Amino acid sequence: MIKSGQEDSATVPCPWIFLGSFDYIHTSSSGTTSCSAGGNTWDMCTDISSMAFNLSSCSVDVPYSGTSSVRCVDTVPVASENYVTVYNSGTFDGVNTFQFSCFELVVSIKVPLSF
Repeated sequence: MIKSGQEDSATVPCPWIFLGSFDYIHTSSSGTTSCSAGGNTWDMCTDISSMAFNLSSCSVDVPYSGTSSVRCVDTVPVASENYVTVYNSGTFDGVNTFQFSCFELVVSIKVPLSF
């Protein structure tokens, strides 16, 4: 639980598995693909407690925040999955933009076998 007015002080480092600069492809529920051009559209290295999105490379609002940056406020590791709650310090309407969003990352390690 985060006390109202104390959201910024609740910031925690994002899980190490998230740290990096990434390109991603966004596919909507209707199957429309966007953001496949690349260009470091998701940065988690500059500030390890935030997720920054390059909205000029990809205009899809991944964290539903209406801003280009959200802060990590909670992380829950469960087996090979990591659930991360992020906080939007900007304005939100509760319809298209939200104060909090959740990300899930599943780690899959493939080890080649040789005989």
